[in-house]
Amino acid sequence: MKRISCIVSLSLTFLFVKAQDLPNFRYIRIVDASDFNESTDKAALQAADYILSIPPSPKNKTWASASDYLLNWMAGTPKYTFTLDETGAALIKKDANIMLAYMSTLVKSQLEDTSSIPNTKKVKLNAIKKLIAYANNPSNGIKISGELKKMIEANNKGELEAYLKLKNE
Repeated sequence: MKRISCIVSLSLTFLFVKAQDLPNFRYIRIVDASDFNESTDKAALQAADYILSIPPSPKNKTWASASDYLLNWMAGTPKYTFTLDETGAALIKKDANIMLAYMSTLVKSQLEDTSSIPNTKKVKLNAIKKLIAYANNPSNGIKISGELKKMIEANNKGELEAYLKLKNE
């Protein structure tokens, strides 16, 4: 019983410490092009990391705030371009949570590997791989069906890049 209490206490402590590392996204100004800088880029990466670290939680205020910030940052950043192509559209047909996870993986792919910025094929491939890892984690509760299921199957066969038709684009 003492072990369980200790584990629960440590887990809660870790969650509170981790939550304190996040900025208060509501107070970060991202209205004008001049508002976007290294600090707002870092906050976008933190938002993406947070979104991908837990199951979709629209009722969780921190998750909702991180989601709003991420989408607003993506729409306004002059340094990066995010487009929702046919692959992304096929992924999100029935599930907005998949869309947010996909957008988060796009942000992570661009911000973590700035050498791939001009290479949208590489960014997209890396983002899909990150999305597959997120969806395959049972604790995230993602319903795998449709296009996502096909992508996972192609990835398992080592054919994801061909499936996404990235080689010939």
